[in-house]
Amino acid sequence: MPFTRSRAVDLIGEYLESSPHLKIAGQLQQSAGMVLADAKTSLPGSDESYLGGSPHLPSELDWPVWDRSQSVRAALPKIRERAASSESDWYRGYIAELESMLRQPVVPLPFLGQIAMEAVHQACVVPYLPRGGVMQFFCDPLSIDLGSYDSGGFRALYHPPGTELNAVNAPSTLADDQQAEAHRVSFKAFWTLPNWFSESCLVFPEHDEGEIDGYIELLDQLEYFGMDEALSVGQVGGWPPLIQGDMNLDCQLASQGIDPIVRYENKQDLRAKTLAKGADDWRLIMHLCSVQELDWCWGDAGYLYFWAREQEVSRCDLANAWCMMQTS
Repeated sequence: MPFTRSRAVDLIGEYLESSPHLKIAGQLQQSAGMVLADAKTSLPGSDESYLGGSPHLPSELDWPVWDRSQSVRAALPKIRERAASSESDWYRGYIAELESMLRQPVVPLPFLGQIAMEAVHQACVVPYLPRGGVMQFFCDPLSIDLGSYDSGGFRALYHPPGTELNAVNAPSTLADDQQAEAHRVSFKAFWTLPNWFSESCLVFPEHDEGEIDGYIELLDQLEYFGMDEALSVGQVGGWPPLIQGDMNLDCQLASQGIDPIVRYENKQDLRAKTLAKGADDWRLIMHLCSVQELDWCWGDAGYLYFWAREQEVSRCDLANAWCMMQTS
């Protein structure tokens, strides 16, 4: 039995007493939760959704690569500075590893997976996402770990319906630990709301602790009933599950070459204040959990997120999509 919006609204009333129920109900957004299937001997087809494996690409498109030299060179001075004030040998090994990367700076991006958008919309409605075609995602977590905000370290691609996609083999220079066995995914619809510590949350801190606890339980129940007890390994669309805080403004600043930390360290930065006006345009495309079956661990068992501006993704443009990681 489908988990309807009406049932989700009823849950809001069950778990919250003093919060503005109607306004919170107005924030409900559907999301397609991803359920991982067992790895199969047969490779997924070009019209299927799967995580890991290798992509299906048009014949004219090469496997995406990343020139990491700029990011590594920018990070090395900061890491050497930290090493000088630390007694740990870890830094010495890490610096040597980064320096070795400069001898082979251009590397293929690890492939995360592809999403068949027709299957997503058969499960639920995400208004700003394409209703057909295929989205594909690539990311080298090093690009995020280095804090360089180098958009070359990740890539989101969209192939419209009717595009001829061919299976390709992973490049020989792609490390074994950056390849995962392909697992098909299916989708289950569930309802989402902003995390309780998000600036968009309408349950305010001045409410009693029980109200906050009720909201947290509500979020769990919305996913539990929608996923029908299936374990989600990520989602497409909807409000993101946050670990550290909102990412809309971070995406807006980082995509313009500004370290998001400036909004904490220098609140008078005029460029950052001007760009902040566009933060509300960013929407979650997809988030991925750390998944044991795929040997994925984002930071300390964190999440990986892909974002795009609504006006761009609604016209099937992922050229400026941005990737973020959050970890505990």
